[in-house]
Amino acid sequence: MEKRQIVVHQSEAIRTTFHEGEVGRDVLILHSTQNMITGITVVHPHSHTKGHIHPHREEHYYVLSGSGYILLDEERFEIRPGDGINVPPLSLHTVVNPHSEPLEFLWAAFPDEPKLTKYQEKE
Repeated sequence: MEKRQIVVHQSEAIRTTFHEGEVGRDVLILHSTQNMITGITVVHPHSHTKGHIHPHREEHYYVLSGSGYILLDEERFEIRPGDGINVPPLSLHTVVNPHSEPLEFLWAAFPDEPKLTKYQEKE
């Protein structure tokens, strides 16, 4: 039986970086199990995440540093360190960082659900 890692430091996380036009972010996967996935997203300065929808799952965000706003189905909510955000299923969501410092948030969700981008929804 494979022993899974219990404690993962941010420096040990699996990191993916995406930067194209105004979309700029790093995603660090801390843990991924059969029941839950957790990670940290860093939104680059003057950038935003790709707008997307999860058909069935909720996501929960907790802002660690930086500030900006989240768009949930076109409604804007200002966010800052210490804020917890519930992202309901079927809501188009995008995190925007209009500032010069990175915006970093922790997130948790159920794994293995397809993500639909706002571009796929229009097709």
